[in-house]
Amino acid sequence: MKTKCLFLSRAVLIALIFIFSFPMVKAASITSNASGLWSSTAWPSTLRTGTISVTTVSKVITGSGTAFLSEISPGNIIYTTGGTSIGIVTSVTDDTHLYLMFRPSSALTAISFKSQGVGAVDDVTIASGASITIDGQYTVASLTFAAASANTTVTMGISNPISTCNASALTVTGNMSMAVPTGTHNCTFAVGRGTLTLGSLTMNATTSGNNNIITISTGVLTVTGAITTGTTGCQITFSNAGLFNIGGSVTGTPSFTKVTGCTVNYNGGAQTVNSFGYDNLTLSSSGTKTFAALTAISGALTINDGVVAALGTFSHTANRLALGSVSQNAGTWGGTGSGATNINTTYFAANTGKVTAAAGTCTQWTGGTNTAWSTTTNWIGGAVPTTTSDVFIPNVTNKPVIGAAAMCHDLTIGDGATLTVSGSNTLGVSGNWTNNGTLTPGTGTVTFSGIQKTISGSATTTFYNVVVTSTADYTMNSNISCNKFTLEASGLTLAGDFHAFTFGTSNPVMSAGTVVLDATGTLYPGPILSKLAVGGGRLTTNLIQITGADQGAPPVVTANDISMLEVSKGGVINCNGNLEFYPTNADQKQKEDAMLRVDDGGTFNITGDFGMYFTGRGGNLQSGPGSTIHFKGSGLQMMGSYGFNGIFRVNNTHGVTWGGGNIFDLLIGDSLAGSVYYDGGDLTTINGDNFEVIQLDLVSGTYFVNRTKSNQSGPFPWLVTNISQGTTVNYNVVNLAQSVVADNYANLIISGNRFANNATLPSSGTIGVSGDYTLTATFSTGNLITTGSTFDFNGTGAQSINNAGKPFNNVTISNPTGICTALNAINTASGSFSSVAGSTLDMGTNLLTVGTLSHLGTLKTQNLTSAPITTGKTWGGTVIYNAATGGQTIVAGTYYNLMMGNTSGLQTVAGNINVQHALDVGAGGNFTNPSGKVVTVGL
Repeated sequence: MKTKCLFLSRAVLIALIFIFSFPMVKAASITSNASGLWSSTAWPSTLRTGTISVTTVSKVITGSGTAFLSEISPGNIIYTTGGTSIGIVTSVTDDTHLYLMFRPSSALTAISFKSQGVGAVDDVTIASGASITIDGQYTVASLTFAAASANTTVTMGISNPISTCNASALTVTGNMSMAVPTGTHNCTFAVGRGTLTLGSLTMNATTSGNNNIITISTGVLTVTGAITTGTTGCQITFSNAGLFNIGGSVTGTPSFTKVTGCTVNYNGGAQTVNSFGYDNLTLSSSGTKTFAALTAISGALTINDGVVAALGTFSHTANRLALGSVSQNAGTWGGTGSGATNINTTYFAANTGKVTAAAGTCTQWTGGTNTAWSTTTNWIGGAVPTTTSDVFIPNVTNKPVIGAAAMCHDLTIGDGATLTVSGSNTLGVSGNWTNNGTLTPGTGTVTFSGIQKTISGSATTTFYNVVVTSTADYTMNSNISCNKFTLEASGLTLAGDFHAFTFGTSNPVMSAGTVVLDATGTLYPGPILSKLAVGGGRLTTNLIQITGADQGAPPVVTANDISMLEVSKGGVINCNGNLEFYPTNADQKQKEDAMLRVDDGGTFNITGDFGMYFTGRGGNLQSGPGSTIHFKGSGLQMMGSYGFNGIFRVNNTHGVTWGGGNIFDLLIGDSLAGSVYYDGGDLTTINGDNFEVIQLDLVSGTYFVNRTKSNQSGPFPWLVTNISQGTTVNYNVVNLAQSVVADNYANLIISGNRFANNATLPSSGTIGVSGDYTLTATFSTGNLITTGSTFDFNGTGAQSINNAGKPFNNVTISNPTGICTALNAINTASGSFSSVAGSTLDMGTNLLTVGTLSHLGTLKTQNLTSAPITTGKTWGGTVIYNAATGGQTIVAGTYYNLMMGNTSGLQTVAGNINVQHALDVGAGGNFTNPSGKVVTVGL
């Protein structure tokens, strides 16, 4: 008998592991049911995978067998299967946890659910006549425009405030198909300034008037696979300097409309370059790009490293030519056999075709005479660069030095080369900056004034001063540092691997670049509809001023202008000074025209005051649930009245004073022991809606409660779950009434001169103290009001109790391993006293007065009065009379264990006592029983 062995390939095994390790996600076919927002209202509700559970105290939805990452997007609305709304999604953490905008009104456990909105696995159809606005970043499996009997439009709008993204973006991992409209109607996708990424694109229109239209403003359209179009009515139209990335082949003859500044980039492998009319044409990535027909390029033809252009037999034209990162001179260019004046076999294949560059001056430094930039004989061609000159500086002996005002278009510093700016001279760059060598900046200024240009290169550029006067955004692909960065007109963008930061009104792809301003630098995001967005990079500066509409403070701007400073996932802003908002006017301090936004995963570090406008407060703060604001100054810091939905960190021993508002997670002293937080007299509401429901993380330091009014939560955060041993909450209002919340504390202090006002303990509930309790508050006609509450000393180490002689209502000693030491009398005559087995209360020389008694632990007393503890009680556990010197009175009552540890004085029985278990007089103890008192021992 032969046995057949079945061998599975590694790929099959991995696939099987994947299938059986993750939820089986079923793609839904979803058709829009209305016009509206892409996030929710445009779509019907769809049954989703698995079950969910929610509570009324948390914004978190937890799932079982769910596939949130694939099926749910921010902005979606979650429903029960019966159609009851549970809430709006703000972010998705993983396949089994997501956040809602608000806490649900009802608790639900393990229910099936629906979502209104689409997810990454969904096949989506846009119904005829729908008008849908994309309001965030989303992913779907496929997108189909249904046969249109009415105009159908999808528009990429502004970003959704509840989303962590910046520009609107849609990724279709499969195909986007646009059907043939009827009756002179159009199917239109308006990319605008957003980002549309498609696996492939099919445009089916065949007649003029029944059109499939894609429009691009300053945004990006990327098709990674094939583009298939009909013969007529298929239109791709630019209205501004946007970008169209083509990663595959193009079949068909779409109508293509260009404008000045727009770019088409063939960024696949070997590709055919179609005979569109181009403004800027870029050939990137790798492989041979073959021109199918005569091509006219009204802007620049750029052939990147690793790409070969096969020009065929055609005589192409371009205004400018760049090979690699270097602009070339005007003239004819081609490969072997082309007959061109300039033969380049690296970037051109051996064809008879050629390209004529009408303009362009590649001015190369030789240093043939000396190091002076202004010397004509140091340049090939014998002319000093002008604003139209593209400059290349190689590594030669005489390295250029700018000793007077200089200018150029593109500037490339080659490998190993150096450019020096002497003193405070200036260099104006109207094109691209590429630094693969070294800039020695002196105290000079580099001014950028180009349109849609880049700052890039393999080396970090150290500027002294940078001024951007451009009316469009700059893109930065490499790190820079500088003394001061001044934005005069529009914007600066860092682009590349991940997120970094952006100046300006548009929202291109961002990268991991770094911008550093030294301690004397001042950053002014703004003033005109400007945004500084820090993603995966790091921005360090001294003073930050965010200016909205005209407030009279620098810089002055016009009404309705908006300035925003934003830090996104992985990004860090270090503000080594104050953050100051300058909103519309002093009477409208919460206007959103001056804004800081800290998105999920971003961090804003500050050493000064936050959001103060002279003596007031201003501007607006937006935040995501995973964001962080970190106060880490060396002096007292102030924060205005802003709600914060992330982690609020305090590491400042001089203190941080909060102006009031809502905090998601307050973290005190995690990196600096003894840090201090003041609530500023305003109510700090701690939401704590994360998975562990940690609402306050008091790691090391003191929380000063200056709040006086009480409400449902009282002046101190409610339901605190993590106050570390040794940290302190201090109710320290002066000359005002204050209420103490029943909650769990480490060290608890009630302080301040209250004069005629009361400090009021809760009328019910338990005040848990795991450390020391101290009452230092003073009163004239006011008092400590104690009715109804219970103090529970529940630590595991040594604890001290000092109520300044004021009575308690109820006291419980539940510390099983440490000793609780009374520093003053304990009086629970109107309430109860209890202790657990294993606990120890050392009263020292202080009196203990109890009402209702349940004592199971150990009680020590050294008091020498006639009634050191209350007489006539039943004392369980152990009572030890252990005065160091002098006689003690053994009060009448019932004892379980009674020990007399006083060896230097006489211990006198004051009344009948009943010892139920053990009586220990102690070695050398003196014990007397006058007047015939009865002593009964149970053993």
